[in-house]
Amino acid sequence: MRPITKTVLQFAAGFLVVLAVSAVLAPWLYTFLPFKFDRILRRLIMIGTIALSLWLLRVRRESLGRMGLGWGPSAKRLFGTGFLVGTFLVVLITLVQWGLGARIWRVHETDGWHWIGLFFKGFGAGVLIGTVEEFFFRGFLFLTLKDLWNTKGSLVVTSLIYALVHFFPKQKPVVGAEPTVVDSLRILGSFGSSFRGHPEIWAPVAGLFLFGLLLSFAFLRTRSLFLPIGIHSGCIFGLKMNRRFFPDFSEKMGFLSGTKNLYDGMAGLTVLALFAGILGWTLRGRSVEKSNRPGKKWGTACFVFLFSIFLLCPPPVWAKKQDAGKKFVYSFAENLGTAEALRVSKEQMFPGVWKDERFHFEGLPDSADILVDRKALVERKPETVVWFPVGPEQDASLTYTGVPIGRRLRFLFILSGDWDLTKKEKPLPLLLEIWIGKKKLFETQISTPGWKEKTLDLTLPYLLQRRFRFTVKARTLGPEWDNLIFFGYLE
Repeated sequence: MRPITKTVLQFAAGFLVVLAVSAVLAPWLYTFLPFKFDRILRRLIMIGTIALSLWLLRVRRESLGRMGLGWGPSAKRLFGTGFLVGTFLVVLITLVQWGLGARIWRVHETDGWHWIGLFFKGFGAGVLIGTVEEFFFRGFLFLTLKDLWNTKGSLVVTSLIYALVHFFPKQKPVVGAEPTVVDSLRILGSFGSSFRGHPEIWAPVAGLFLFGLLLSFAFLRTRSLFLPIGIHSGCIFGLKMNRRFFPDFSEKMGFLSGTKNLYDGMAGLTVLALFAGILGWTLRGRSVEKSNRPGKKWGTACFVFLFSIFLLCPPPVWAKKQDAGKKFVYSFAENLGTAEALRVSKEQMFPGVWKDERFHFEGLPDSADILVDRKALVERKPETVVWFPVGPEQDASLTYTGVPIGRRLRFLFILSGDWDLTKKEKPLPLLLEIWIGKKKLFETQISTPGWKEKTLDLTLPYLLQRRFRFTVKARTLGPEWDNLIFFGYLE
């Protein structure tokens, strides 16, 4: 058996072990880690896969130089060049979307120290993710497949795998508040369902496929991982900073602009294809290692297969949108009367009494009431909202008992107040939390106007029961009053 074929078989067997170990460890880690269950499972698989790759490289006695990680005088220059190229890619696509009216420029933060913190946080995340992913996809996987087949076949397969794994799991099954190994296996088994019946997924898959080709071409161009690591890091840094300058996104010119993902519209796909094509063109005439294996035909078949699926399943940004309407399985606004309200202020507790379409708190002014405002009209949003005022040094919570099971939770919210945007007055920040039982499901700080929407994969308290306890908590992080309007429903 050829050594490279043996490595592939060892990796396949080792990956099955990684999946099994991750499935066992995830429920235990979930009991004390403050992360969602599927995220813990994904991170375990990633760490295990990287460790497996390092072990196989040591068994094969591969050098860091062949993998493109040899540190030399050109390493810093290649990384810096790649970082600028990656950042430029994000800026270019964003500017195209902005020109099409899809991106909305708005910057509220003026604190210099805050921007410095954001810069280093984005840079650190970019370098970490870029290094880990490039080490595996371009360093280990690409070179292994290149030795097994040939360069062209490994280019296609590596880029295809890179694109697909970013959507695992896209359609996650519902798990209980005390997940088990069975829940881990159910999530692992949901990978195939992420692509069945979801035609919208193929546009971002195509974009990431082109981005994977671009990174592979960069590696072949320099025989160094530092250039693709730099490009990858620059793109992640650009995406994180992009949200600070263009926080809002419109669906105008959806065919051209795509979505906030940047790479699923004609603008992003064209830019990525152009840069990948330029790098690929520079490789013309270069000698590449060849193999006697029929990798050329196999790689061509993979490309034809991907392109055929992409044509047969057009993404929604290209197809005509059809609004079949929403069926509210459970609306929190409509069931406000069945909830329990509570305010805590300076160690004083104020239970709410439901009367006349509102919760009233004895000892607090009427402005502290929680009510259903059926006159509130918000463009393209549900008309029925909950008016949730929050006072200074107060915690306010709404608890719904007996909430039925739904596949997912959609939550819309806005921070409302008496600020004047023309005078550049900032809304007070507000801390919003969503709890299921004793498990915190979501937490965010709101400090900018405009509706925000969050879709959450529902974590049930008990898998076999049909009801659960749901709590919304809000607290103003300032000395004055502010208001929270929210609308949530299960679907």
